[in-house]
Amino acid sequence: MKRAWWLLVMLACAGLGSCAHAPPEPDTLDESATDDAAPTAKPAPKAPSPAPAAAPVAAEPVPRPGAEATGEGAGSGSFSTAKKLLEANRFEDLLGVFEPDQAQALPPDKKKELLGIYVEAARRLREKFKDIAFSSLFCERGLLLDPRHVDLLRFQIRNYLSPEMQLVGGAEELAEQLVAVDGTEQENQLLRGKVALEQGKYDVAVEWLTRAARSGREQNSPAVQEAWKLLDEAKGHQEELKSSLSMTKELEAMMARAKAQAAKLPAGEVELPPERRSEIILYMTRWCRYCAKARDLLKSLKVEFKEKDIEDNPRAMQELVEFAREKGIELRGVPVVRIGDELVLGYNPQRIEALVRSLK
Repeated sequence: MKRAWWLLVMLACAGLGSCAHAPPEPDTLDESATDDAAPTAKPAPKAPSPAPAAAPVAAEPVPRPGAEATGEGAGSGSFSTAKKLLEANRFEDLLGVFEPDQAQALPPDKKKELLGIYVEAARRLREKFKDIAFSSLFCERGLLLDPRHVDLLRFQIRNYLSPEMQLVGGAEELAEQLVAVDGTEQENQLLRGKVALEQGKYDVAVEWLTRAARSGREQNSPAVQEAWKLLDEAKGHQEELKSSLSMTKELEAMMARAKAQAAKLPAGEVELPPERRSEIILYMTRWCRYCAKARDLLKSLKVEFKEKDIEDNPRAMQELVEFAREKGIELRGVPVVRIGDELVLGYNPQRIEALVRSLK
């Protein structure tokens, strides 16, 4: 009996020990953990995460030319790009769609389409945006594809004559091409005459402006009125230039002797050595008042030049006569200004200034 009682006691103790080591229930653990600890603030509820910001919408990139720009395939992607850029007046991007070698590789029908785009870009830049230099770039690109394209030749001539560019020599070359393509068109005649007038080539100017004035005189259009106005101006300069040439009987006799001497020499082309191609010489006399005006003009242009009195210096007279003979020019008096391999007869400020600019 006593042994049984001890057995019961031991079993009871074992049960209590196992309860002491069992893990408490979660609710009991929370309560017991907070009973003896200092009170703490409950954590604030988490703020909801902000919605991700919308990514900025990027501007639509300008399409760049792909393989089709070389002329392989339809090429519609590149031409579509070019037309969109032209419509948006994005000329800088438009210029880069076709590189010159890519444009040259295009088939004829595509070249013609590209030329139309370049013509319109050149026109807008010149007439609407007044950007002469940028207009000139599109003219250059187009003329690489077709050097005889009349609209591009006209635009480029006007660009070259503008105060922003003043490339009169380049304008003359293009004007010659223009009338070679069609010398009967009134606008082409007018442009050729304007270029000659700008250069101070008054005989040439009178010839072409006369044609331009007469070819459309029935219409009395602004272009025809301009031709008549410029023709009057060119004729006035022509007469003034003739009167600026001074000649005396003594000088005429000296020139005649020099011409006879030059005629004995074998004919040949005049080719100046490189060091003399930028040389400026004023052939003059002491008594010639237009020679003095030519001297003052050259000084105002701040260029180096030599003066040679052809009355006092027979060698200077012979030099001038021989040079004029080789160039096919008839001397009729002084002043005569040699600028490089060009001769200017009489006092012709426009021609002198244009040639001096070409040397710089």
